[in-house]
Amino acid sequence: MAGARSFGAIFFCVICVLIVYLQVSELYIQYGERRTRVSQQEIPDQDLEFPSITTCVDFWTNRTRLCEILPKNCSKKALTIVMYAFFQQSLQPALRNQSAFRPAELFECKLYSSDPTCSEIIDCAPHIQLSSFRRPIQMCYTLDLHRSGLSLKCGHLSTYGVDLLVSANPREALVLVRTERIPLIVLESGISPMTENIQIDLRRGFSHEIAMKQQVVKSLKAPYESNCRDYHAMGYQHIFNGYHSMESCLQDCFVRAELQACGCVSFGHEFIANMRHEICADIERGIEYCRDLVSNSSASANCFELCRKACREVRYDLRLARMSGMKDVDPAHRETSFQVVLRFATNSVEHLEYHPAISFEKVIAYLGGSLGACIGITIVQLLNGLVAGALAISHWLKRRFLTAA
Repeated sequence: MAGARSFGAIFFCVICVLIVYLQVSELYIQYGERRTRVSQQEIPDQDLEFPSITTCVDFWTNRTRLCEILPKNCSKKALTIVMYAFFQQSLQPALRNQSAFRPAELFECKLYSSDPTCSEIIDCAPHIQLSSFRRPIQMCYTLDLHRSGLSLKCGHLSTYGVDLLVSANPREALVLVRTERIPLIVLESGISPMTENIQIDLRRGFSHEIAMKQQVVKSLKAPYESNCRDYHAMGYQHIFNGYHSMESCLQDCFVRAELQACGCVSFGHEFIANMRHEICADIERGIEYCRDLVSNSSASANCFELCRKACREVRYDLRLARMSGMKDVDPAHRETSFQVVLRFATNSVEHLEYHPAISFEKVIAYLGGSLGACIGITIVQLLNGLVAGALAISHWLKRRFLTAA
């Protein structure tokens, strides 16, 4: 009878341990997958930052300046001038910056605070800089307070707005390739001003009032599935006019791959004018043969593996609040004019933070709880029992070997 009860107790313990093993092993497998969950909260003014503002235009070439650089071609027909200039600016990236309008020649800029207790108006046109080149053939200009070192007196950033008026004399502006899109790029201050995700396209001859809301996203590094990268730790990238983002990291990686594969680089990279590398210009193979060669090789996959999303991202959600025609602008100038008024819609900042879905502590706690509920002992007692058993076996083996000796 006693033997039957002992067998039943042992059988029950074995079943309990098996159940605990199956449950905990499943939880441990999920822990090993390093899944994440996201917490969301809105906090007024916390980590609020004024963004960098970039816009890219096709009427950036100063005809007079280009003719001073290429005087022989300005005596030819207009079409010949345009085609020759396009060809030269493709092969000579430095010529883009030399022939471009200076920011002060295109922009009127006013940075202002609407705080009734702290009024401030700043002429921000001197702080706008040529920043990058955007395909097919647009020049980008950026206002970045972080880069220019401009400090604001009023303490509430949410009260600040910026009024940008862009206008060029159509007689002076040479449009090499007309583009329908005029992108507005609003990014974290100090970050390389480039992105493929354009939220708002501006229209020529129109004034745009845009409201923005800030979002801060914090991700986890490997081995978690978010697998982010800390670009700030890489330092300021002078060639890219800011800290790396995923996009600028990819461009840097592709440029290195092209140099290794071809000894030259394709003309369409945004920051190629700052790099001073030889441009790939093989008419027979195509002007972008090296770009195609790298894109179809393993180097492309390596670049996407290397350049992941940033561990901390500041994003801006943009909403077009109002758009109206610029009636005060001469009709002849509307094709080379537009206006942007950008301000915060709220001082609340949305914080999204990734956390481990299952921590190692949770696995241990689940194991201890399951053992306690099933066989009536805690994980500490189990470990103590295992240690005591190991010590007893160790003493027995020592005695056995001593006796044998």
